[in-house]
Amino acid sequence: MEQGGRELNPIVAAVLEALGPGGFIAAKLGVTLVLLRHHAELSTGLLASVNLITCAAAANNAVVASKLRRLNNSGTEP
Repeated sequence: MEQGGRELNPIVAAVLEALGPGGFIAAKLGVTLVLLRHHAELSTGLLASVNLITCAAAANNAVVASKLRRLNNSGTEP
């Protein structure tokens, strides 16, 4: 975000605006712990799928961040 990116998910954008990055991480951790505690019957396949989607989003974010760094350092389009 500091390099000129923006969050496209309106829910995540609202949480980031209200709580900042640290608060967002804390909120994700809290939701994860609640799900694990109260919904232990969730299938491992579902949890693996959600984990895979989260990893794909993180990989995409890393690519975007890299492009933004290059753009900010060179002054050209990514």
